[in-house]
Formats: sequence, C-alpha cells, structure tokens
Amino acid sequence: MQKQVFKSSEKIWTLNDSYLFPATHITFIDSNRSLEFQSLAVADSGEYKCCVRDTRYAYQSYNCYVTQLTVLPEMPKLDAGSESVPTSTAAPLPPGWNYLLESDNTICADDKNSYFIRIFVANVTSIDCLLEGNSTAGIVQAGNHFPDPVYNDIFIREFNPLVHSGMYTCNGTYQEDNSTFSEQVVFEMRPMQQCNDIINAAQGVQLSDQIVAPILSSLCHSKIIHSLLFAFIVLSLLHF
Repeated sequence: MQKQVFKSSEKIWTLNDSYLFPATHITFIDSNRSLEFQSLAVADSGEYKCCVRDTRYAYQSYNCYVTQLTVLPEMPKLDAGSESVPTSTAAPLPPGWNYLLESDNTICADDKNSYFIRIFVANVTSIDCLLEGNSTAGIVQAGNHFPDPVYNDIFIREFNPLVHSGMYTCNGTYQEDNSTFSEQVVFEMRPMQQCNDIINAAQGVQLSDQIVAPILSSLCHSKIIHSLLFAFIVLSLLHF
C-alpha cells in the first residue's frame, strides 16, 4: 500500500482491493497519482485502485478511481508474413470517426468509439493540449502521422466518458515563410447522452473498418513491443 498526505488530501493505492501488495519494483510519482513499473510480471496484473479524500473533513469518505492492468506472459505470435497482431473477429470493431473542428465546437461522443480530429487549418509542427487545465499525456495522442484520409491533429481511442470528457485547450505552432506562428483551439468532448442542449455540435464522418483496423492494430503492436523491450509502464489516474 502507498499512503501519503498532500496538503489537504490523502491518497492510497490498492491492488485487487488489497492494501498490501509488493511494491519494491514500483515508483509512486506525480504526487502519488501514478505508478511507474521498473519491471513487469504476470503477477502485476489486476485492478489498481487509487483513492483520495479531503482531510479537512473528519468524516470525508474516499473517492476511488480504477484502472485494469493485464501483463501478457509473452508477446503474441504473428502469422508468417504478418505485420500486425492478430485480432479476434468475435466482436465488431468500434466505429472510428473523422472530425474537422472549429474553435468552441463540441463533439458528442459515443462510448468506445475512436476519434481522429483535425483542429488546425495550417500544418502545425507541434501540438500541446490540456484537458480541464491538466496534461493530456496518456489520454490523447497529438501530432500523429496516420495515412490519408485520417485526420492527425488529435486522436482519442475508444472514448471513455470518465477519462476523455471536458474542455480541451490545444496550442499549435507552424512555419510560414521564415516566421513561426501559434494558434489556439478550444473544444469540448461530451458523452452523447449529455448533448441534448448542444446547438453547435460538430458533425463527423465515419471511417470504414478497412481504414481504422490497421491503425488500431499497429498502435496495439507498438505498445506491446514497447512494454516488452523497456519493461516500463505508467498507470495514471488523472481525475483527482
């Protein structure tokens, strides 16, 4: 268990609802909001829960945030000549959408759908986004290089209302002649069920499975390789 008090809040971690779990290979970082694994084993798999409470109130209960970690015993074997991790055909692929946004637009998002978003008119060289004033590291991917016709500024994989909802403020820089310019775009992601009062919702174009599937497979493959080579993973719970 890791238990620390920061100013007026107390945070604790559990694994599979147990306060006692091996942590000699784990570093608690980012004010105890994240776990950094120096090595990974199958035994590290399970439900990690980070709980926080306000210590200013004696009877304040904990609010808990959960993430699931699954460590594979070995890298999935690829078929001969295959360049991607085989995927099951038992369940349909969640839809992927292209969105071209203007500032102050809102995307009404469906659970587990993926969103490829273009927010800048110019071809920016760097993009940095905040979600409700916090870093989006590990939440969205910015400045991607997906093939046409997929948009590349922002990628949100399998929308989760608890993780991805809120106001995004994104800044980008681009070159024109010998000058460098900056641009800022603000937009909102909302769960579809909370969009009844939205009058400026952006309209997206659904991408075919033939376009989305190779992208998602390549991202999954890269993530597995990275974990195996560097034995490094960070679990972040960014909503407290």
